[in-house]
Amino acid sequence: MRLFYKTLYLFITIIILLSVSTTVFITQAINENQSIDASRELTREASAIYDAFNHWKLLLWRYINLLAEDEQLNSAEYAESFDDQLISRIQRTASRSGIDYAVIHRIASNENLQVPIEAAEQPFLDIEVFKNRKEHPYIEIIKLHNTLYFTGIVRLGSAEAGTAVDVFLIKMIDRPLLERLTSNQRIKVLLASASEVVEGTMDLESIPPHFPNGRVEHAYTPVEQVEMGGQNFRGIIQHSGTVAAGEDTEMLTLMVFLSLSDYESQVQIINQAILTIALIAALVTIILSSIFSKNLTYPIHRVVQSMQKIKSGDYQVSIASHHRGEIGDLLDGFNEMTAQLALDKQTREENLQQIMRLKVYNEDIIDAMPEGLIVVDKDLKVEKVNHAYLKMFSLAQDDVAKVALDTLPGEVIDAALVSEIRYVLSNGKARKSTCKRAVAGRTYELNLYPLTGQEDLHCIVVIEDISERIAYEQKIFQAERLASISLMTAGMAHEINNPLSSILSNTQNLIHTEADLQRKETLNLIEMETKRIARIVRGLLDFSTTDGSETVGVQVNETIGEITRLIGYSLQKEHQIILRTDFDASCPLVAISGDELKQVILNLVRNAMQSISGSGTVSIATRYLSRSESVEVSITDDGSGIEAHRIQRIFDPFYTTKQGDVGSGLGLSVVYGIVKKYKGEISVSSTVGEGTRIAFQLPIV
Repeated sequence: MRLFYKTLYLFITIIILLSVSTTVFITQAINENQSIDASRELTREASAIYDAFNHWKLLLWRYINLLAEDEQLNSAEYAESFDDQLISRIQRTASRSGIDYAVIHRIASNENLQVPIEAAEQPFLDIEVFKNRKEHPYIEIIKLHNTLYFTGIVRLGSAEAGTAVDVFLIKMIDRPLLERLTSNQRIKVLLASASEVVEGTMDLESIPPHFPNGRVEHAYTPVEQVEMGGQNFRGIIQHSGTVAAGEDTEMLTLMVFLSLSDYESQVQIINQAILTIALIAALVTIILSSIFSKNLTYPIHRVVQSMQKIKSGDYQVSIASHHRGEIGDLLDGFNEMTAQLALDKQTREENLQQIMRLKVYNEDIIDAMPEGLIVVDKDLKVEKVNHAYLKMFSLAQDDVAKVALDTLPGEVIDAALVSEIRYVLSNGKARKSTCKRAVAGRTYELNLYPLTGQEDLHCIVVIEDISERIAYEQKIFQAERLASISLMTAGMAHEINNPLSSILSNTQNLIHTEADLQRKETLNLIEMETKRIARIVRGLLDFSTTDGSETVGVQVNETIGEITRLIGYSLQKEHQIILRTDFDASCPLVAISGDELKQVILNLVRNAMQSISGSGTVSIATRYLSRSESVEVSITDDGSGIEAHRIQRIFDPFYTTKQGDVGSGLGLSVVYGIVKKYKGEISVSSTVGEGTRIAFQLPIV
């Protein structure tokens, strides 16, 4: 028993010491928190008041610029006295602005007129002190009779024409204006000029003498504590421009003070409450400890041990109870609770596993989509993207996690699409569900869908790369168009050939029998032009018909080598064009006749040569494409290039990009027909001013 009392007294002593130390610690923490809260409130209010004070300058600037930009005011010629139209227009422009009055100074006659704007009455002003010191509109604060005025100054009319007037828009900086800068009753605002307080929202007599001397040297100065009017204040002193006092300039200081009386009262109340609670808690603890400590120690110790096991994850615990009354009920309830916790844990784990399986299943479905998918939340931030989107734009998950939609990498999201997504998030439906974007030579189709069933509405953006589909459709369109043209040109060629042969034959007969030299020269010209028509007709026949009797299967490197040996020297000698080759030695035989391959190469080299003005380079390269089992042949030049809008038409018959009477426009059409005959593909890429690359692929034998 003696040991029990010793233990009890020790426990009571510890409780008292803990209560006192806790009270001191909490009191100190509360004091610090209150000080921090006061500083935050003061900083916030000071910033808002500073912005509101400067807003008056912006307001004056706006209205003097309205006057300066008023063409009627600047072009009108006013009479010797003040014109009613001028006064009315100035009053109408500055109405509902908060400006008290305006002063109009006529330069020619050195007259002044004071015009009320918002003020109920006209105070006495030495309006002669208002002078325009600059040629352009400007804002300044003027000190007159120890009162400050916002003043906006602008010159209207023409000084040379004698119609110039200076207009001064004036707003008195008085106590009502400063009181409107904040709605916080604990905030006091003071204005000082040349370290002398001239206006404020409190009694100026309560301000300490010589305040704020020595505290306005810096642009921003915090004041930890100052006593004014029997209250403690915390303040911020900051510069807010300059004041024109006659011919002198003084520093304008804006001072914002926060009354600490409410904070001090709160701290005092909290300290009293904490002390009271601590004393009561210590007293109750002492009483309860003396009554129940002996009977509760052992069973509580066993409960604590069991709780430690539960905390470690072992829910299969039970406490044997031989107690009656509340202790027995407590132990029985604890045993029932642990059994229920074990059952709940098992159920929770099963449900969690099911949820995880569903989550993985849903994510697998989304990631299996070939289309890119973006989920956007109500704040226009990316919530999720699938693997197809990341692969589409070569991104990592970290690049897009929780980023703003308008900063999302990939360049497919622009301002117009963000506007459509914002509409979906606002209205729950898409105004324009499908749109297209072209990025880095690829074309994407985007579809927008609202996602409901969540706490907030989401928008799903589905992005499909349709570049191959568009290219395929264009190829089909080109093939169908050229097929139709080839049928038409074949018929035209046969119909033209018959009478053309007769004309040419009769013309040649007349040439042999004609003795008149002038008539013979005319007949020679007819013969030459008729042969030119015949060449064009042969070109049409080459485009519309192909000869399938020649053996198919040639070695492209050998065939192209023969052509380069034939024309390489003449190109360099006559045209200053260097012909270069880059052959892939692994190229197998391709499905095309030798003559047709030569025709294709010669046409493409001729086009490349004609695009080069002066000296240049034409390169021919071959490459074996094992994946598609084809051989690619490319002809590249450094000529003038082709505009983007012309590329889709260069394979049309008679369409040419060359100037003058150069070519018939059939060369590339014949090339296209031969390549398509052998189920090949042809593509063109060009940059104006840099050159053109035409590549075609032919299947191997």
